[in-house]
Parts: sequence; C-alpha cells; structure tokens
Amino acid sequence: MTIAELLKNERLKQKKTQAEWAGDIISQSYYARVEKGKNHISADDLIALLNYNQVNLSSFFNQLNPAANEKEEKMLFNNIIVHDHYNGSIKGKQELKKTISQSNLPNKKNILLYLDALIADGEHNIEDLDEQKRRKIREMLLDIPDLNKEKLTLFTNLIGFYDLDDYILMAQKIIEKLTDTADVEIQDKLLAIIINILSNCIASGKFTQTKYFIQVADSIPTRPELFFDKNFLLLFENLINYHYDPQKKYLNKVICAIKNFTYLGLPYYGHGLEWMLQEYVGLTKEEAKKALR
Repeated sequence: MTIAELLKNERLKQKKTQAEWAGDIISQSYYARVEKGKNHISADDLIALLNYNQVNLSSFFNQLNPAANEKEEKMLFNNIIVHDHYNGSIKGKQELKKTISQSNLPNKKNILLYLDALIADGEHNIEDLDEQKRRKIREMLLDIPDLNKEKLTLFTNLIGFYDLDDYILMAQKIIEKLTDTADVEIQDKLLAIIINILSNCIASGKFTQTKYFIQVADSIPTRPELFFDKNFLLLFENLINYHYDPQKKYLNKVICAIKNFTYLGLPYYGHGLEWMLQEYVGLTKEEAKKALR
C-alpha cells in the first residue's frame, strides 16, 4: 500500500469522515486530494495526523508495500526537502527520524541524514556534527545528477553546511544556467537561494557580494506565487541600502516588509525578524517593537 492508501485505510478503520480525520491539521479539501494521491502531505503534517488519530507510527510505515517502498520513500524524502525545512518543527523532525529509523524502508539512510541536517540547522548546532557526517550531507547534492527542483531545494536548505564563499560560487553557476527560465517553480527556487545568500552575507558583513544577486532577483518578474520570496527580497535589499545610506525611506521599507509577513498570516516571520531591527539598524528592543505595531 502507498502512503495515500494507508491513510485512507486507517481512516476507514476508525469509521471517520475526512473532516474528522484531518481535524485542524490540514483542510478537509486538501486532505481529500492527499488520499487520491493528487496532493503531497508534508512529513510534519503526516506525523501530526497519525498522532492525532492515535495511529502507531512505526506500524504505519512498516505497512508500506515493499514494491511501493522506493517510490514512497522518494516521495517522503521530496516532501521533507520541499515542505519541512521552514515549516516543520524540530520536535516533528526528531519524531520522524525516530520513526523512519525503526521502519523497513530499504534506503532510509538519505532521509535520516537529511533530517540530521535539518535538525542541526534548526538548532543552530551544525558544528556539533562530526566532519564525516557533514561531508556526507554535502555530498547528497552529488547524488542528484540533474539540476532539477529537488536538487535546487536541497541546495537552498543546505547552505549552512558550506563555506559561504564556496556556496556563492556554486550559486552563481546555477543561476547562469537557469536565469532565463520562465518556470515559476524554478524562479521560486532561485529566489530562495538568493535570499539565503543575502541573509548570510548581511550576517557576515559581506555586503559587497550582494549586488549581483540583487540584480538577478530584481530581474525575475513579480508574480503572486513569488510574493513570499519577493517580500524577503524587499527586506534584505533595503537593509543593505540602509547599511550604505541610513535614510529613513530604506528603514520604512524594511519595517513594511516585516509587517507584511504578519498581515498575511505569517506572524512567525513577522515576530521572528524583529531582531534584525536591533542588530542591523541599531534600534532598541522597545523601539523595534514599537516600529512593528
């Protein structure tokens, strides 16, 4: 059985409707498409659904049809890469790691290795991983031969495992190959890479290395699907402008970008970015809070 089939089977065992099964974790309409195999479910949401409905996690994963294991394992790995880097909780990743390690998925080492990377990155303790494991994590990119969306997302998420200058050189080569793409999903991946680079350059004081990436990002047309990325670009571009020329107009745009996240239902980012006003603009904690009201 596949993950979608198993979810439906477990739901029917408990004689629950899709709405009852999904609870407040995901919408009933989205979940209905998950059961049909038309929507992906993030690893964090899958764990939450199984726990909410009191389904044993190890038992669930061990019911996967061996013939479907490779496909399902790849789908799960892709879901973790695409959905769970920013959205999944550290606790959820740790629980998933424990479950996967006890499962009979035949090639689970890559999922476990990537979860180690996400957990270390999320807890800001990459340096605590031994060098052999960090090298293996970096080599994960080499296991994906084509420059596809999966590899681009993996490259985005693993920035903390590379020297920043090396990462910048690799990013430039990727951008040169894909800069003329009209595929909005590829554009999203490129913007995510650029946003990570801008964030790390600001944190490292390497402002002179940001110009090329800002120009590339500005050349990508703004579309509704790219709003999240473009709002981060608005934030970082004006933070960089303010560094060189501390005018109020740049500060106002930084504040506007941070507020946008809260206004549009992403308060985690809105409140989480408050520290930037203190660190890079020089506001006190009270001044930063007041500016974002």
